[in-house]
Amino acid sequence: MDPHVSGGWVSRTDDAAGLLAAHYYNMATGQDASIDSNGGNDSLSGVSGTVLYNHQNTSGNFAIYDYNTGSGNPPAALDPQPNAFVLSPAIGGDPGAWDDFTVNPTYPQIMVEDLATQTLTDLSNDPTTANIQPAVSPDGSVVVRAKCDPSGTPGNIWEATRGSGRTWNISPLTTGSDDSEQPPTDGNIVVYQCLRAGRGRLAQPRPPPAQQHRHPANQHQPLNQAGGSARWRCHLN
Repeated sequence: MDPHVSGGWVSRTDDAAGLLAAHYYNMATGQDASIDSNGGNDSLSGVSGTVLYNHQNTSGNFAIYDYNTGSGNPPAALDPQPNAFVLSPAIGGDPGAWDDFTVNPTYPQIMVEDLATQTLTDLSNDPTTANIQPAVSPDGSVVVRAKCDPSGTPGNIWEATRGSGRTWNISPLTTGSDDSEQPPTDGNIVVYQCLRAGRGRLAQPRPPPAQQHRHPANQHQPLNQAGGSARWRCHLN
């Protein structure tokens, strides 16, 4: 379950042995292997090139690990900390991202680690809102997330784009009263789900006439609207 693909590699979660295990499959050789979970549950694996990224639950603690299929080294914990509570790992290119609930379970923050330099960045840095569902573009240049207030304020989609010196430029992609979430991206387009305020359906308001030209940056376009529901996309700069 939960398959992901990058290049010639596929990662997935397998529960055939009773515990969840992260598997990786080499499409060139047909070889399937699993990562040693040390008696824990591995799930939500992702893959970028030969690097796997998975979530492990051992003795009630939740940690994010990365594993290079070509190195022969054991999995390494990212940002290890006592009583860690981290979820939703995502990887693309070099950086990996996840939800960190450790400090405040009500208001998780999005952490990004540069795997090459082991530099850790808090992309949200906002202890008054919940930041969830990170997604990383395949080349690692864009990280998107949903940002909301658990008290009921509608969520919006935010992006972080890679700047010079491995810094991140952060800005909102959506605003207003429509609740937006689940934002995957390929680095050029963000697709997200939007719950239109007061309708109980998935939708997104049509942009003003001045913005309705072909594929401008940050234009939001419906992908489908059957039954009033829609999946939307936004073209990035």
